[in-house]
This record gives sequence, C-alpha cells and structure tokens, in this order.
Amino acid sequence: MRRTLIMILIALLVAGVALTFGISETKRQRENRQEKSENADAYNEQIRDLWQEKRSLERDIQELEQATATAGDNLGSVALLFAEPDPRLETDVFPLMAQHGYTGVIALSADDFAEDAQRLSNERLRELQNEGWEICLSLTASDDLAALCNAVKQTDLDMPKTLYLPETLLTEAQSTIAQAEGIVTVVQHSGTVSGEICYGLPCIMATGSRESLLSEEKKGLSKQLLAETAATSGGLVLTIGYRRVRDTYDENNVSAMLRSIDRYVKLGKLAVSDCVGTQARMATASLSVEDAEKQNQTKLDALRRQLFEVNEKIKSLS
Repeated sequence: MRRTLIMILIALLVAGVALTFGISETKRQRENRQEKSENADAYNEQIRDLWQEKRSLERDIQELEQATATAGDNLGSVALLFAEPDPRLETDVFPLMAQHGYTGVIALSADDFAEDAQRLSNERLRELQNEGWEICLSLTASDDLAALCNAVKQTDLDMPKTLYLPETLLTEAQSTIAQAEGIVTVVQHSGTVSGEICYGLPCIMATGSRESLLSEEKKGLSKQLLAETAATSGGLVLTIGYRRVRDTYDENNVSAMLRSIDRYVKLGKLAVSDCVGTQARMATASLSVEDAEKQNQTKLDALRRQLFEVNEKIKSLS
C-alpha cells in the first residue's frame, strides 16, 4: 500500500514537473512568436517608409529636372484640383482626363479618413500616384494638420507635398508643421498672389472657394483666369468640388472645361501640371535654361545623394 502511494506521488510529481515545463515552454513559444511578429511589423514599417521616401525623392528630382528643362518657355501652368476623392471621379472624370493626356490633383481631408467615408480607396489613390496624379492635403480651420499627416502615414500613400486651404489662409504654426512634413507648396483661394511666399512656403492662387469650376465655366470666370495665366506665364489651380458642396461631374461640363484648357495648350501658351509642378514652373519661368540649371543644380545634387542613401538602406534590408 505504502509502495503504491509512493508510486502515485512520484507520478504526480513527474506530471506536475512536465506540466510546469509544458506551460513554460508554451509561454516561451508565445513570447518568441510575439517577438518575431513585432520584428516583422517593425521591418515592414521600415521598408514601407523607405520606399515612400524613395518615391518622393524620385518625384522631386523629376519635377525639378522638368522645371529646369522648361525654363524660359514662357508657358503658364495650370493644375486641376479635385477637392474630394469622390468615387464618381473614377467613372465620370478619369476617362476624360486620360483622353486629353492630363493628370490632376486629388485632395484628402480629415473627413476622408473617417470609418464611414465614401471615397476612392487608398489602393486606387496609390495607383493614381503611380500614374502621375498628385495627392494633396485639404485643411479647414478646425482640422489638425499634424493628425492629418499621421493619418496619411498609416497608409501606403506617398506623403503629399501640397497643402490645400479651401476656407482659410496659411498660419505660421501650420507652415512650421507643413515644412517639417515635407510640404513645399500651398494652395489657397483668397489673399494670395501666385508665387507669393507665405511663412516660408510658396503659394498658388486657386479659383473661388465654395463655387465650383463647373459653374464658373458657365459664367466665363475660368476662361478669364486661364487667359490671364497664359498671358502672364503665371500659375493657377482650378478647383473642382468642395467638401459638402458636391459637383455633378457631367461629361459635357468636364469636356467643356478641358476644351478650354486645350485651346491654350495647343497654342503653346499653357501647360497642365500638378500643384508642385506648377510652382516649380513659376519659379523658373523668367530664367534661361542655363540660369535654371545653376539655380537648381545644388538642390538636384542633394536630392540625388539622398536617393542614393535610401537605395543603399533598402538594399541592406533586402
């Protein structure tokens, strides 16, 4: 009896040790899996950030090279800015833009990152960026610019270089945040002359705030603005749509707008670009190619060095 009891106790002891070891092993395995998962997440985030930086640098280099090459051509420059990523753009606008060989700018606001936002997907916006479209940030007086930038960083989108202010003028505090986030151009409606420097950032004038370009087209205002831009080799952003004021992107209206632009393009008086490209063109409009090369060479060299360093980091992690 005593022997049997001893055997039972030994068996229980062995079972307890095995169970404790098994629990410890299971806990260790969980910790290892968690550590591997955290390492993988950190790696993926690092790779994503590097690729975003690479694409941004490549775009900056391309735009600066283009602005240098077109210096002194005396062309006005216009950007077409769609004030909200409305899904109807996909069917009603993009095909028309493609027919004319144009790309445009799509604004993202804080509202567009709400869970119930009805808009083009991040995947589609990323594809549009790859096709040459620009994404910009749209900021109202009640929005937090830093929070909006952080929302974009959680996606696979390249960080926008343009800040669009549909209601207000740029403040010094906003400019400080914008420049820290790599924003290089500001678009605003009132109190702005294209080319003016606002708290360290160059500004471009846009069409009226709550009025849509499509209604302005009927009144002839857009034609007047286009004519002035072409005649003065200036820069202009034509805004289409405005947050709660939604345009009907009727094919005939959009076609009429694009035909108005086409007339100046075919006359060699106007170029269609994005906001950053429009600003870059304005900066070199009065320069010769040689002077533009001297002015931009230092910037280009710095950008190319940064791109080389980013490529090396990507290689080391691959």
